[in-house]
Parts: sequence; structure tokens; C-alpha cells
Amino acid sequence: MGNLWVWPGSHRPMAEAMRRLDAPQFLAEHGAEALHAAAIEAAVRSEDGIELTVDPGDVVLCHHLLAHAVGGNLSVQTRYAAYFRVLHTEDSHTNVAPLTNAGLFFDGIAW
Repeated sequence: MGNLWVWPGSHRPMAEAMRRLDAPQFLAEHGAEALHAAAIEAAVRSEDGIELTVDPGDVVLCHHLLAHAVGGNLSVQTRYAAYFRVLHTEDSHTNVAPLTNAGLFFDGIAW
């Protein structure tokens, strides 16, 4: 019914895939969509995804490298979601380091 799908633990293999792909160079040559597709292809098995069924008002917090997708809404009920990406004060939208290091900026958190 249009729920969020996630691949638990995928942030680690996604970071490894980004390192193997040389994310900064790949990004410069092919763009963000191609980088994302290549990393997903290398790091995620579709059968490992799980659908999150949540109630109105629930909040889901995920690592920025966690593979995720929206499921198709086949119902007549409209579903709404708000998506926010929080940046560390030392991070920026042009910093590619967090793509290859899943623990960067998360001191004290065991991902």
C-alpha cells in the first residue's frame, strides 16, 4: 500500500561499493543517478528488502546510505510521507566523503 521498503544493514555494503566505484570520480563522470544505481547493483539483493508498515505519525530514522525505496500504492487511500536529510555541521552537499565512510560524522554510534 505504498509503504517504505528498506534493506537492513545495507549502509555498510553501500559504503564499500562506493569505495570500490571510486565515488568522487564516478560521480563527476556519470552523475548521481548512475552512481546510486551502480552502488545498489553492487551492494543490495532485492530479496533482502523488508516493507515497513507504520502508523500515522510514526517516524522512521535511517542512515543516509541505507538502501530504501517506496512501494507502489495500489489502494485508493492517499499516503503521505515527509523526507528530511540532516547534515552534520561539518558536512555539505558537495562533500563526497560520507558516501564511502558509513561512520563519518556519527561518533559514538555503532552502525
